Amino acid sequence: MEISEFQTKIEQLQYELNIENQRGGLKDAAKVERLEAQIAELTAELEKPEVDPVIARGEEEIALFGVPLGAYFATIADHVAVRSVVIPAFRQLINEKKDLEDGYHKLSETSEAESQRLNEVIEARDTEIATLKAALYESKLQAEDNASKRDNVYSELLEAKKTIDELNAKIAASTVTKEQIRTNLDGAAVVKKVKRVIYDVVYTGKWNEKFTAKYADTDESFEDYTLYKDTKYQEVQAEEAATFRTEFLAKQEQERNHEDMAQHSSVEDEPVTVPAFREEDTNSTEHRLAEGTSNVAGSSVTREEFEALKSTVKRLESEVFTVREVA
Repeated sequence: MEISEFQTKIEQLQYELNIENQRGGLKDAAKVERLEAQIAELTAELEKPEVDPVIARGEEEIALFGVPLGAYFATIADHVAVRSVVIPAFRQLINEKKDLEDGYHKLSETSEAESQRLNEVIEARDTEIATLKAALYESKLQAEDNASKRDNVYSELLEAKKTIDELNAKIAASTVTKEQIRTNLDGAAVVKKVKRVIYDVVYTGKWNEKFTAKYADTDESFEDYTLYKDTKYQEVQAEEAATFRTEFLAKQEQERNHEDMAQHSSVEDEPVTVPAFREEDTNSTEHRLAEGTSNVAGSSVTREEFEALKSTVKRLESEVFTVREVA
């Protein structure tokens, strides 16, 4: 309400008060008291310093409903929209109630029936006020329920996004093709990875920028930057690393055997004069070698047979070198 409106209202009430006082002993004491109270209230309101509109709205809502309404709305626009409907209606009901109470006081001495009617109207207005308060409370509960549902939906959305990201990562990992070279050693298929296979990984450094590990095939320890771990190496468990180590040792053993066989072949090509006292041993050795060769020809060689053959070859080399020294 503007200051001019306050002043106009005060002047109007003062005029009614003066008229009533001029009646002397016939004046309505209750009306005089009410007019004086209204004038005092408006005068006090007019003398109040200007306050912030938001604070003024909050104080007005506390006076009418007992609580400020702003806390129950997500935006100021919603708050203002509800105020524009609820506050005028509520004030209108209060004013009507006051008018009816005034009328009730005036007619109380002359008409009991009219007083009863006005009382019923007042009760109806009170019921409407209670209904508005109940509707406001229901709106608060609905707003809290909507906020709870919104939070739950958001949590479910984050969980679903996390699940989708994990599935996409698994799909991407499963579709990556790795170049493989297949060999065969001792009748067992062995897969040689393009990446170096490692195990026993331990991260080091202040920010885990480095790591130490062991090669699965050679069991050698090394250190490298964590940045290259997934691009240069393939990590396996310690139990799996034993397989790579066994295969590596078997391959080294096979390469050494090939070298030994090649050296033995070159020695046999040289002319050697064998003394008579070695003839029996040489013949028996050749017989044993021929016998061992006939045993492995046309069939797969077991580990025990392979070791026996290797021992025989080494023994033959030793005997041949001895013969050459005697010659």
